[in-house]
Amino acid sequence: MTKYNFLNELERRLAKLPEEDRVEILRDYEEHFESAQEAGRSDAEVMASLGSPEKIAKEVAAEHHIEFARETSDVSSVFRAVFAVGALGFFNLIFVLAPALAVGSVIFAIGVSGVAFVASPILLLVFSAVGLQTFTWLEFFTSIAMSGVGVFLTIATYYLTRWAIKLTTSYLAMNLRLVRGGRN
Repeated sequence: MTKYNFLNELERRLAKLPEEDRVEILRDYEEHFESAQEAGRSDAEVMASLGSPEKIAKEVAAEHHIEFARETSDVSSVFRAVFAVGALGFFNLIFVLAPALAVGSVIFAIGVSGVAFVASPILLLVFSAVGLQTFTWLEFFTSIAMSGVGVFLTIATYYLTRWAIKLTTSYLAMNLRLVRGGRN
């Protein structure tokens, strides 16, 4: 493979990135080849040290998704980043996807519990009106207390989600550094 084939293949694999980012990345790799030539290294040596364009593109895409997730703090962008880092290899899939799903599931369960607790007084009144349950004041006041707990859980879910996004993006960035062998 020649330098031009390498760069063309890298450009093709980076096609999903924004054009501005793609041009900057390709320019960086062209400069890498030029500085290596000035140091007396061949294109083949440079390509061997860089790795395959496929691997580079996956790493760059993962880095792009991590940065986008940090900027937007959006749950869907975090999951895109998780899957991009997971695509770097089976090892990453296990050590990235499993914790993300576990944390996401716990936060989702807390949120659903909060909403259910908030709705408990209304559900009690509806079930009593329909005749599915007998109405007692103790149950009504207990459901009011549960509603307060539900409000707390719902607010906690918001803050837990924000914390989990920050923690997950930091974990993904660390994992990407490990995959790259400590190089940025």
